[in-house]
Amino acid sequence: MSERIEGVLQVMAGSSERLTAERSAAKSGEDLVLSLFVTGLTPSSARARGQLEAWLQRPRSQTVRVEVIDVLDRPDLAEAERVLATPALVRHQPLPRRKIIGDLSDWETVALNLDLEAAAGR
Repeated sequence: MSERIEGVLQVMAGSSERLTAERSAAKSGEDLVLSLFVTGLTPSSARARGQLEAWLQRPRSQTVRVEVIDVLDRPDLAEAERVLATPALVRHQPLPRRKIIGDLSDWETVALNLDLEAAAGR
């Protein structure tokens, strides 16, 4: 994973309050806010990270903020978001909130169901 993307995808050591505050701040703008919930370094989690990284490298007119959350480290965030299976990608902003579960290998279906292309201004 490239250093630039790895920095974006790095799991931040913070509380659920920080994550909630970031989402609230995003409401005022047009940022695309996503959370990728993974379970350690499993093959499906690695595929999901790779798919998301590839999508993030595409040009877009909007800021995309991503947080990767390992549910082994932060089960409280998974519970708060009602994530029952991983990997799971959650689009928090723009509303409505949407969620998809799986390794994101069929990116066209992921983008269609989460309306990512429209949300990212492409």
